[in-house]
Amino acid sequence: MGRSIGIGRTAATLIAVLALLMLLAHSAWATAPTLETSFTGPVGGTAEHIAVNEKTGEIFVLDGPKEAVDRYTSAGVLIEEILGSSTKAGTFYYSGEPTVFKKYAKIAVDNSGGSGESTLYVSSPVIAGAHVFAFKLEAGVYKEIWEFSPGYPVTGLAIDTHGDPWYTSFPHNVAVELDPNNQGAVLKEVGTPSVEDESIAFDSEDHMFVTYRNGADVVEFDPVTGLGLSTFSVTEPEEIAIDPTTNNRFVVTQSSVEVMRPDGTLVSGTPFFPNTQAVAVNGAAGKLYTINTSSNKVEVWHIAQPAPVSVAKTGGGDGAVTSAPAGIDCGATCQASFEEGETVVLTAQPESGSAVNGWTGCASEPSPAECEVTVAQANNVSVNFAKALSLTVSKTGSGTVTSTPTGINCGTTCSASYLEGTKVRLTASPAAHNTLAWQGCAAEPSADICEVTVNAVTSVSATFSPIMHALTIAMAGAGSGTVTCNGQPCVPNYPEGSTIALAASAAFGSTFAGFSGAGCSGTLCTITLEADTSVTATFNMIPPSGGGTPKPTPTPTPVPKPKPVVKAVKCKRGYVKRKVHGKMRCVKLKKHGKSKKNNRKHH
Repeated sequence: MGRSIGIGRTAATLIAVLALLMLLAHSAWATAPTLETSFTGPVGGTAEHIAVNEKTGEIFVLDGPKEAVDRYTSAGVLIEEILGSSTKAGTFYYSGEPTVFKKYAKIAVDNSGGSGESTLYVSSPVIAGAHVFAFKLEAGVYKEIWEFSPGYPVTGLAIDTHGDPWYTSFPHNVAVELDPNNQGAVLKEVGTPSVEDESIAFDSEDHMFVTYRNGADVVEFDPVTGLGLSTFSVTEPEEIAIDPTTNNRFVVTQSSVEVMRPDGTLVSGTPFFPNTQAVAVNGAAGKLYTINTSSNKVEVWHIAQPAPVSVAKTGGGDGAVTSAPAGIDCGATCQASFEEGETVVLTAQPESGSAVNGWTGCASEPSPAECEVTVAQANNVSVNFAKALSLTVSKTGSGTVTSTPTGINCGTTCSASYLEGTKVRLTASPAAHNTLAWQGCAAEPSADICEVTVNAVTSVSATFSPIMHALTIAMAGAGSGTVTCNGQPCVPNYPEGSTIALAASAAFGSTFAGFSGAGCSGTLCTITLEADTSVTATFNMIPPSGGGTPKPTPTPTPVPKPKPVVKAVKCKRGYVKRKVHGKMRCVKLKKHGKSKKNNRKHH
């Protein structure tokens, strides 16, 4: 069918193109082409042009002098000689053509059919009457099915992605699409203004490329709209072939072959293949076929072919993987194709709470998050994203804590994330004259080491405390006084390493004789405390002014308290002394022998 059926086919094309773009290789030759084999072209003839059946690997060589197409196996064994046409027995109208025009005799193979199906198209030169012939593979041989005579000379021949043949006509500035199912009837003509179409090819997106030898250009067109898309400069381009798997372009010039990427830049090492008249490419098999004009041989080259790189994510965590060159963004796209021999760098970006726990399938790992792949035919890579759990150290006092594996340096960094199940060893370094106490450890192999296995969010505390020592101040001598430490009253304990200046002050009547012990002597004493320490301060009595040894002050004899004086009781007449309630009282005598109080009218 032709492109004339319009919208339905265009939509199908867009879907196919989008699917293909997901699998296209990055466009660059990672390795230089290498010669695999070669075989001599038509015996007694001359190899003029070449085509290949991408499914079977069969090679077709146009023999100009013999006006035939020779069909070979992929190993170069001749299968058959294909002749045409029914209107001029056994010829393709090549005889009598000037040599300069024989380069326009082209062949092309439609590979779009099912298994075992293919169609061979052959175009005649310019002057002797332009023709396009179609041959169908039947029972193992190619049989002519139609012959079309266009109204223009035929200079280029190619098959689009739908299996339709196209030809270009120099110098009429036109590309013509034929209907392969209707005797080659014209489906469409696309004008190519200002371009002398000498050769034509299609890429995987069905864009049309034509060569313009005199203008030294390759021009890209949209065959649906006829709009020019881009122009690439190439010196005297005579023929073009495009690898549909990579969209790399092979432009035959008078001296060699220019290999061009889809963006128009040249592949490193270009030009290749000197003395080459024609090329055909089978990118899926990684093969390029050239005709060497100096040896009349068909040469088979190995070129970098696309191969898929697949990424699988494993583990309890999650993250994304991207590639350079671009193609993989996993997430959504975990497989893309790159050229054989190319180096692809995969980079993992863990999500929060996850971490990279290793790769498999890498050629090298420049960092824990990177994997380098040298593209071969099978490239299966996996990355393990594990849960990342936090370990926090709470530190008090003077000292530092570091970890193995690295992550904690506390000091400054007292929290880090580790993969689930990681065994972390914390090592403490107390400041001078400090001691350490851990809490939260699974094990303490030594005083300064704490081990934990991070299976959950984990906390450990490290408490650094000063080492304390006792300072004892003993007093000696008959005198008295006080001792201060650094100008303050002394306390029983001080941190190890403390420097203490002792000062003594004698009481009145006493004098300070000096310090002794802890290396001190004389009236000055400064010590650095490294252990429990005792210092003696001696105070003496000041002697009397006459000199000599002062006598001690006598202790006064206690004076007994005087007894209270009991006042004598004198009684008046008629009263007598009597003890009443322990005290002497005057009691009046009673009449008839009884006493009465002495308070009556006797005055």
